[in-house]
Amino acid sequence: MNNPVKLGSNVAIFLVVFVLFSNIPSYVLSLRIGLVPWHFWLAGIVILMSLLLFTGRSISVDKDKIPYLVWNACFFASCCLTLMLVYTGPKSMDQFINYGWITAVGVSLVLAVRNRSNLYAVGYAILASVILLAVLSIMEFMDPNFQVIVDRFFEDASEVGDLNRSGALYENSNNNGHVMVLGMFVGQFFLPARLRLLFFALVGAAIFCTVSRASMTVWAVAVLLTLLLGFGSTKNRIAGRVLGACFVVILAALLVSGELPNVLVQLNLDQYMSRGMLTRLSENFFTQSDGSTEVRADLAVMAWGMFVNNPVIGAGLGATEGMILHLGAHNQFLKIGGEQGLFGMLVFLSIMALALYKKSAVAVVFVLLYFALSFTSHGMLSYPAFAILIPTAVVFLPVVLKPEKNRRRRRRKRSREDDVTSLPVKQA
Repeated sequence: MNNPVKLGSNVAIFLVVFVLFSNIPSYVLSLRIGLVPWHFWLAGIVILMSLLLFTGRSISVDKDKIPYLVWNACFFASCCLTLMLVYTGPKSMDQFINYGWITAVGVSLVLAVRNRSNLYAVGYAILASVILLAVLSIMEFMDPNFQVIVDRFFEDASEVGDLNRSGALYENSNNNGHVMVLGMFVGQFFLPARLRLLFFALVGAAIFCTVSRASMTVWAVAVLLTLLLGFGSTKNRIAGRVLGACFVVILAALLVSGELPNVLVQLNLDQYMSRGMLTRLSENFFTQSDGSTEVRADLAVMAWGMFVNNPVIGAGLGATEGMILHLGAHNQFLKIGGEQGLFGMLVFLSIMALALYKKSAVAVVFVLLYFALSFTSHGMLSYPAFAILIPTAVVFLPVVLKPEKNRRRRRRKRSREDDVTSLPVKQA
């Protein structure tokens, strides 16, 4: 592939991933020119697939991509089966269309990324998107005037209310936090090792501004595992990683126990936070009794009841939406189980099989983080960002990290050989 063609394909992949991941179409372009989000999803798919013709090559699928494509096909097949067997009206068709676009985005991305430079274009686009969302979230939280501008320009995307929560370019602050924490974990591997702690701090501050309890908890777990396992970093000293891990543990303990507001008061930082937000953070994450907790518990019971009554094929796509007012199940496992039954649940859980097949600790940890967020959200398959993150983590990252792993092995081998040659030789 010549340089102009290579550059054009990389730029196209970067722009498509950046626009879809940051959710710009929903709250900027659609507001200005009247198009709906799926128009941009379709445009992104067309651009990605056109790259195959642009590069002058036929479609070829290497063996590393086949497991993901099979999983994607099985998930879409389970959606088709549910739609054919149980049709509940417009909700079913809306949910089927949404899953269809998500599936198409994932397949198009996997087919379009054909070399290492394409792969890095995806990684840098994820990095740029996460940084944009983080900066907007922090600015929205700190400056009320900027907050008003964001709400007006982005079609009231953040739903701030009295808690002063930041949604940035997503209509829900929880979804904003979920995308940032998973994007942070994936994006770190495309950054130099010396910048990763700064990146973690920026995203952590932004996730705090969302006041998403699940996102803050999973952020702490992601950073802790990264520091302890030393993912992608051979330069950081063990002492530094341990100190960083201790700091994350202390911060997580303050968040979970509800003691963080007291620390903020001592540091005179409570002036930047609303009274409602301080009240939310002053209670234990897992035992606090607020309206959101009780409603989510009721939604989970109702979704579980759907699964028990229809364990094989489910109650139909979209059945868990609007169970209480406009709210859904708030649990991706119960949503899929209640709507698609046992078959759909098994297909969804088999994402872990993809990670295990790759024999990649990074892929396994990503899936565990993804599942942790799925326990508190039913939107983990509702945005293109997740369709981009899953193949990037379980298909592309093992390829990125493999050369680095091989280099470490070669260094250790050379070190052992040097030790052997340095031993004194006994004279006969």
